[in-house]
Amino acid sequence: MNYGMKAHAHAYMWNDSVLLLGYLDQATARSLLEEADSLKRAIEQGVNKCYAISVKGQTFPEPGFPSGAVFNGQIAEQPRSIVIKASSFAFANCFQIEALLGPRHKTDWYVDGRLKDAIEKEPKVVDSIDLLPGGESREVLMFNGSLY
Repeated sequence: MNYGMKAHAHAYMWNDSVLLLGYLDQATARSLLEEADSLKRAIEQGVNKCYAISVKGQTFPEPGFPSGAVFNGQIAEQPRSIVIKASSFAFANCFQIEALLGPRHKTDWYVDGRLKDAIEKEPKVVDSIDLLPGGESREVLMFNGSLY
């Protein structure tokens, strides 16, 4: 990842969505959330107000698929498919948070309770929902405005 997002390893973009992937063994939760917060603010300056969901998950080992080479910022012989390295459970939890909490709370940030130590600001509201794996109940912290 170039352009000021050194803590994140990958970014995936499609339609009106962005998935950022960072590894907690390579960066702190705070640095990852600060970068995501900065990106969210930049998007809001150029486009429209948006919301962000941050979930702690697990990645899976690399499957060993070949990837295209990068030349001058362009991908040569770009693969026809991209393997998303994020956990499908974490990805599904983002959609679960959006579906269950978004319509009720309409906040700027929805943050997995397991990341609360990375944020010094008090949440606007805290709610619990069942998340994967196993359907265990977890806290989701909700914030308005910037996290930092």
